[in-house]
Amino acid sequence: QLVLPEFNQVHLLLSESFVATEQYKLAYDQKKLYRDKHRDYRKHLKEQRLLKLNTKYETDLKLKENELLVSQHKLQSLQLSDAEKQSKSQFLNLVILFVTAIIFAVLLLRQLKIRSVLQKLSNTDSLTGLYNRRNLFEREISY
Repeated sequence: QLVLPEFNQVHLLLSESFVATEQYKLAYDQKKLYRDKHRDYRKHLKEQRLLKLNTKYETDLKLKENELLVSQHKLQSLQLSDAEKQSKSQFLNLVILFVTAIIFAVLLLRQLKIRSVLQKLSNTDSLTGLYNRRNLFEREISY
């Protein structure tokens, strides 16, 4: 508190009173002391303001860094969920493709079996199991 300007006014008043009593050397010393203390006080204020600004700037910088980290985390979370969805979609497509391939293979085997049965029925008599007339004529022509 002794550094505050109100207390420094004492030196200024003393200087004025020494000038009134024509003690100029003491007045000069008191005036110089007043200016030195006033300069120290201004320097102290400047340092405090600078400290506050630095603290505020560092706080703002940390807040901005935190916001950046949060947004990066959100972005990574979205990318991860997107990758998971894409992986699930690929797996589902693979399962659908596999099931479709199995159904196609079963239908192909069934079609081949039906074709074989139909070919046998078209070449033989269903009651006797012998070659039918058309098949006999075709075999006769090929000899």
